[in-house]
Formats: sequence, C-alpha cells, structure tokens
Amino acid sequence: MQRTARVGESPTLINNLERLQMTKKKAVIGRPTHYKKEYCKAVIEMMKEGASKAEVCLNFDCSFQTFLDWQAANPDFLEAVNRGLNLSKGKWEQIGREAAFGNCEGFNATSWIFNMKNRFKSEDLFKEKWSDRQEIDHSGKIGLTDLTDLELQKKLKELENDED
Repeated sequence: MQRTARVGESPTLINNLERLQMTKKKAVIGRPTHYKKEYCKAVIEMMKEGASKAEVCLNFDCSFQTFLDWQAANPDFLEAVNRGLNLSKGKWEQIGREAAFGNCEGFNATSWIFNMKNRFKSEDLFKEKWSDRQEIDHSGKIGLTDLTDLELQKKLKELENDED
C-alpha cells in the first residue's frame, strides 16, 4: 500500500521509506529445505554402523551438494557428521580387529584394506590416516657442494669403508 506525502514531506522520502521496509522483509528464494533437526541423530546412528557420507545421502534422499549445504547452514549437523565420520572409522577398525582374531566369517582382508585406504585417507581428528604412501621431503640440501675436492675424496673413502 502506497502512502501519500504529508505536508512538509517529500515524495522521495516516502519512496525511500517504502524501499527500506521492503528490504527488511527477508525474501525467500529457491526451494524450501528438507533438512530436519532429527537428521543430526540419524546421521550419527547410520555412521555408527559404518555408513559413508554417500550412504547417508542415499538414506536422506538428497544430493551430496545438498548434504554439504546442510552442514554449512546447520552447525549442529556439521558437528554430527564429523562425529559420525569418527564413529564410522571406529566401526570399520573394529571389524578389521575382530576379523584378525578370526571372529568374522567370510571376511575379505583385501577389500577391507582398500576400503580403509580409500575412505579414511585424510587425516582425522586423531591425526591418523590410512595410506600405503610414504611422504618424503626432498627439499633439503645434502651439503656436499661446499666441500673441497680433498674433502669429497675423504668422504667417498669413508662411505666405501662403511660398505665393507
């Protein structure tokens, strides 16, 4: 509803006031979220049984991007997912430990190892990660470039004597 200017008020002032009131109303753009607070508990329960993030998306019937958006918009959900990831890793480690003692019929060690290396390759909150890969830093200097020819020959003889 448009307001008319009173005596002494300019029409520009009225337009600016109306625009200000319009900007105070939060515009709802896009599809409403399907996120529910109960998802925090559900994600923990699923991951406690070893579920991955992709499995959680399957159970929530949402895309992975939606799953990420929910974490960005809901700190409690982000915390639940992080807790769930640690619980999932713990469940898979428990399965491996039990299988090592022969308590897991039909256990396939090779697929378990690949699962662990691929799902848990990033360092977690415990500073642990599953990987066969060794990271070696080659950025340091050996220090032989500053030696004289005589010092290099001496070093070479020392190395040859160590091999014997």
